Amino acid sequence: MKKFLISSFTFIVAMLPLSILSSSNDNVNSADVNHDGEVNISDVNAVIDIILGGAHEGYSGDVNNDGETNISDINYIIDIILGKQITAVPVINTQIVDNGVIITAAGNGNVCLYVNGLMVTNPYVAIRGEVDYVITVYATAKEDGKLMSRCEAINVLIPAMPITATPEIITDITEDAVIILATGGGVVKLYVNDSLVENPYTALRSDMDYELTIYATAQEEGKALSQSDNQCIIIPALDKNEEHEWVDLGLPSGTLWATCNLGASSPEEYGDYFAWGETSPKNEYSWNTYKWCNGSENTLTKYCTDSSYGTVDNKTELEPEDDAAYVNWGPLWRMPSYDQQTELRTKCTWTWTTLNGVRGNLVTGPNGASLFLPATGYHWDSSFDYSGNYGWYWSNTLGSGSPYGAWDQSFCNGTVGWERGYRRNGMTVRPVHVSQN
Repeated sequence: MKKFLISSFTFIVAMLPLSILSSSNDNVNSADVNHDGEVNISDVNAVIDIILGGAHEGYSGDVNNDGETNISDINYIIDIILGKQITAVPVINTQIVDNGVIITAAGNGNVCLYVNGLMVTNPYVAIRGEVDYVITVYATAKEDGKLMSRCEAINVLIPAMPITATPEIITDITEDAVIILATGGGVVKLYVNDSLVENPYTALRSDMDYELTIYATAQEEGKALSQSDNQCIIIPALDKNEEHEWVDLGLPSGTLWATCNLGASSPEEYGDYFAWGETSPKNEYSWNTYKWCNGSENTLTKYCTDSSYGTVDNKTELEPEDDAAYVNWGPLWRMPSYDQQTELRTKCTWTWTTLNGVRGNLVTGPNGASLFLPATGYHWDSSFDYSGNYGWYWSNTLGSGSPYGAWDQSFCNGTVGWERGYRRNGMTVRPVHVSQN
């Protein structure tokens, strides 16, 4: 039936006088289907061929822009050939604003705006993003009694929004805190460990170092958000080491030894006594009071390498939070390692002597400098024995074999050695400075 109607319509068109079978009006470009520069019967035939399934590469039969190629397009072409007026072609204007591009189609009658083939509101705002992008725009216009016109499609670049300058993070260390400030343009926000915090932010210093991950964002009006890179900031422990002195004995490792015991104020003072892995002195040194067991040497809860003696974690050196020197004197001090004590024992000269009435060993290093280690004795249970005759000093190293013991440096008059002492015992500590070891 469609083919019959088209054939009949073609016959009617063919009967028109040749004088009205073509038009060269400048406003009829869309109806010039075959692009020969004129609108005439050949364009009608081209549309008919398209409707009937013919291949016309580069041709579009939808001359009236209604989304389909059908008889209405043939009528449109005939109206042009017969001289029916066409609505003036609409004009597209663009304006870049802070957050978008305003696209307006202006013209006579009913003006419609199309973006990427879809009808949109007129005017239309294309939102600017973080990157440039392109849209295809055209418009149609239709006045009463006139044919619809369409402007040529144009590509419109939607530029990316300008980006706010990256914010800067500034830190300032005070006596008891680290002040963190984010600066930049517009609204600046500071994040600590992925949580929004006040700007500036105060990170309090504690007995131990700790780490924060921080970043900041900034956004000025009409500009895209910017974000700084993540930064890891160390919040240093409170200074506890300023009043403590050390001596350089000229040892191969460069280890610097404190001039007095932990808890003492002079070389001959005994200082405090600690169970191994504990950081405070106490009245009783037994397995019942020991922090890292459940009442016996066979129920160790930390620093255990044998399941026969408790929960195995294979830790063999004290962690900072369990190091009495670190906790009491600050991050620049540690309990000595087994190797450091061995070096002190083997690379120095030990001389039994008395200092201000206190017996102990004068330890002289390769460079001639020396330190004094008093014979401090040790605590076990509620007893205190051997002071003035023997000295026992903890290392930070778990002993070999059964994990209920840790290495300690021991000495008396004429003898210097090492032992694997019960961890529950209370012994003294001679710290080492960590700046060169």
